[in-house]
Amino acid sequence: PLLVFLHGTKGYDRAEQWLSAGPGAGYLTLTPLAPSGWWDRAETDKLFFETLRLLRRNYSIDGNRVFLAGFNYGGCGTWYYGLRFPQLFAGLGPMAANFYPGNDNFDAALHVPVWIWHGEKDEEIPPDDARRAAKSLGDLGYKVQYKEVPGGLTCDWYMKDLNAIQKDFFAGIAKLKRTANPDKVIWSRKIPGKSFPAAVAWPDGCYWIEVPESGKTASVTAEKTAKGKFKLTTQGAKRVTLLLNSALADAGAPVEVELDGKAAFTGVPLCSLKTLLRTWGRYEDPELTYTAEVTVSK
Repeated sequence: PLLVFLHGTKGYDRAEQWLSAGPGAGYLTLTPLAPSGWWDRAETDKLFFETLRLLRRNYSIDGNRVFLAGFNYGGCGTWYYGLRFPQLFAGLGPMAANFYPGNDNFDAALHVPVWIWHGEKDEEIPPDDARRAAKSLGDLGYKVQYKEVPGGLTCDWYMKDLNAIQKDFFAGIAKLKRTANPDKVIWSRKIPGKSFPAAVAWPDGCYWIEVPESGKTASVTAEKTAKGKFKLTTQGAKRVTLLLNSALADAGAPVEVELDGKAAFTGVPLCSLKTLLRTWGRYEDPELTYTAEVTVSK
């Protein structure tokens, strides 16, 4: 298993403290350094994914047991990557974190359990966002655990409670595995354009759906009702592409797609080397690699 721990605004200190505290025996731990110090930048996205690809090539990484956590700004980065790319992670652990504008798309965490920690008296990042996230995830029926440290200031609770936090987190994720190709996928985008970094593109999809040409506010709920049968409900999306592998549809078998209550596709999708190479190249993850695709539009 792999744990990716993201540093905060004060640099590498919190990441080093996490590494030195234990008790993550048996986990390969990656502590990347954001080139600009910020996680919501295009160059950081490039570094983040290239590093994950290099780890996959050089280490025996269990792709279904990759976890993401971080403190302070690294906690913001945990939400940032975890909600934008939920298909990559089996669990999230944001600490003392808030959200970048438009990055509170909690629907995306349907299949990703979340552990949230925050100090009650944090003045740098007040616990409002953490409380809102815990309530929103709980109201959705998702798996979330929220712990607020009584009287905790910005950093002191992290140092005092780090061993307890780690034991709690590692106990929680001990048996967790990612759901790479779930039967139900929810994707949404709600970007306040003037405040979201222009250099960073919001992902056009997640898991096995792609949503090109969608507006700043759009959503898609995709359900696999049986193998090879799909139901899509959309808002603000012009087209939706379904990516298919053996977990979703049998090769050479007919596929049926319903779009907003109407039949949109019935047929046998052709296997495509182009689709395979394109989807492999994104993450080099076998379970997120697809051999065929179907595009439907209104």
